[in-house]
Amino acid sequence: MSEEDEKAFYRREYVGFVPASAKAQEFFEKTKIGTLVELKGSKPRNPDFHRLFFAMIRHCADNTEYTAKQFLLIVKIGVGHVDWIMTPGGDAVPMPRSISFAKMGEYEFREFYNQTLNYICEHVIPGLLPSDVDAVVREFG
Repeated sequence: MSEEDEKAFYRREYVGFVPASAKAQEFFEKTKIGTLVELKGSKPRNPDFHRLFFAMIRHCADNTEYTAKQFLLIVKIGVGHVDWIMTPGGDAVPMPRSISFAKMGEYEFREFYNQTLNYICEHVIPGLLPSDVDAVVREFG
């Protein structure tokens, strides 16, 4: 990652947000006291939670006729994590959106995880409870 691509991270402390990366520290030092600045709020993704999500996808896919990749697409469409595009014939087709670290922060990803869990239990494998799926994936993930 080039220096230009480096992200500025801040840590929430009692007094407010304080620099937590070299880029943030540099910005902080260049900014005069009293200057109004904009911080884009997004909590960085937790890699362990990301792995847990994909363990859930694999585990559930293993109990269906779908591959994990197919299952993920079904879930994205099912929970509405899509952009709609029009085909030349005039049909609206769902195009699943990315859930990459760059496209979705931790809070949004946790909401997507919960939506996925509920969708699986309501539409894919009816009768399962979200808490049961979550517990199995966390134990055997």
